[in-house]
Amino acid sequence: MKESKPYEYRTLLSAEEYKPESTLNAFSNCRLIQRQFEKAATAGFNYSLRKHTLSVLDVFETYFSSVFELGQRNCMRMLLALHDIGKPMAIQRGDKTLQHRFTIRIINRLPDRWVGSSQRNWLCTLLADDYLGDFLKGNYTEEQCLLRLRAAHAQSGADKAVFFNHFSVYYQCDVDGYTLLGDLTCALDCLFQWNEALSAPVFDNTVRLFRFSPPIQSKFELIRKEFLNHA
Repeated sequence: MKESKPYEYRTLLSAEEYKPESTLNAFSNCRLIQRQFEKAATAGFNYSLRKHTLSVLDVFETYFSSVFELGQRNCMRMLLALHDIGKPMAIQRGDKTLQHRFTIRIINRLPDRWVGSSQRNWLCTLLADDYLGDFLKGNYTEEQCLLRLRAAHAQSGADKAVFFNHFSVYYQCDVDGYTLLGDLTCALDCLFQWNEALSAPVFDNTVRLFRFSPPIQSKFELIRKEFLNHA
């Protein structure tokens, strides 16, 4: 893997005139990652992982970036840039469940000058599984979701509320990134309360998150309360 110039990615991420493309450009000298970006994002749809990733980063910059201080903001940009990086390999293997395993493998191959040890641990912890999404879609029970969230939180070493918020923002950016591309809209829009005038999810300025549709919002509040209020 060819390394980037020292700290090049930090400069790109922190630039005053930051654009989502800057995050992907930070990996311009990493052939492995660039190859993945040019592959299909989802089997059966004709757009690249790069296009989906830019869409996800656009959602973050539009709705969420101002909530984070610069260091956390750059961590979130890195997280979202790499969140699906293992998906093309999983698609090629014919088993999408391998996505997270390949993602972690690629992140662990990044040089330390790009990703420090604490940031690497944080990235791998949040990207190891789709804990929240699988629960909201009915693939995990409440108990299964809480078990995985608590284990991930313990590994992250982060504050509970911060950890859950970061994971929630990541999940919502990823989901809305698909709707911006016009694919899977019918399947994904039902997750959110929808603002027809804006063709976008309803954003709740009080909690700084999108509002899920009523049944999904109830599940989200349940898991949030159980996770935050119990050891």
